[in-house]
Amino acid sequence: MMRRLALVAVLATVLAACTPASTPEPTPDLTAGLLQFSHDTARGRMVVQVRNDSSAPITPASITYDDPRLGPPIPADGMREIPAGSQRSFAVPLPTEPPCAGPVDAGGPTATVRTVDVTVTLPVTDPTEIVARHLAERCLVLAAAEVAELRWADRLRIEGERAWLVLEVRPTGGSGRLRIGDVTGTHLFGPVGTATWRVRRTVHGSGRPFRVELPVAPARCDGHAFAEGGNATAFRLRLSVGRRHGPVRLRMGERGATAALNFGARRCGLR
Repeated sequence: MMRRLALVAVLATVLAACTPASTPEPTPDLTAGLLQFSHDTARGRMVVQVRNDSSAPITPASITYDDPRLGPPIPADGMREIPAGSQRSFAVPLPTEPPCAGPVDAGGPTATVRTVDVTVTLPVTDPTEIVARHLAERCLVLAAAEVAELRWADRLRIEGERAWLVLEVRPTGGSGRLRIGDVTGTHLFGPVGTATWRVRRTVHGSGRPFRVELPVAPARCDGHAFAEGGNATAFRLRLSVGRRHGPVRLRMGERGATAALNFGARRCGLR
């Protein structure tokens, strides 16, 4: 009996040695980069574009963008198959309150792609510096908000064929100050007689509210211009707060944007 058990044990050992080990799933040949189109900007997001250069399609269960400059990792939206030899874009919301002090060691951004079979962490390229530009603008916006609320009025001031955008400035009551420099038009609306609106006002946090009126006219009158993207009423203000300075987008609210578009369409004879 003992000899039979020993023989069984030897045979089991030999068979195990002859059985090939399970082969791990091959890692997909993937690369990733950041893009941002006009409609992404209007929605406060960017996209991670993942390219699949392997010989088989992959279907991510999740994609997570990790960039210490933006705070915690951010899950991407819209999971779907990435066919072999092609690429797909996945939306990543940009934080409205990023860590403006900045991390001590930012490191490089990565995207972690998880499928049923594998998890791959990829370096992410950002050739147009989408993240750096977002941080510069949002941190300037947050610094300015500590001094004053800046917003476009819900209505234009209209007299006959002329109209004015109305910028409302409401100081917060604090001790800071900000400088409003020039304001730049959009593809659809611009200043009358100049390249930019020259506001050039210093706002004190302890000051009184005031309004700035900017004469405005349609920059284009083709129907296509009115259908272009969501940035037709997102004007750029050049602000300075302490050591932070640069352009920031200030979007009109829904009512103000509707009023501006209606005025422009009437002026252009489209309504």
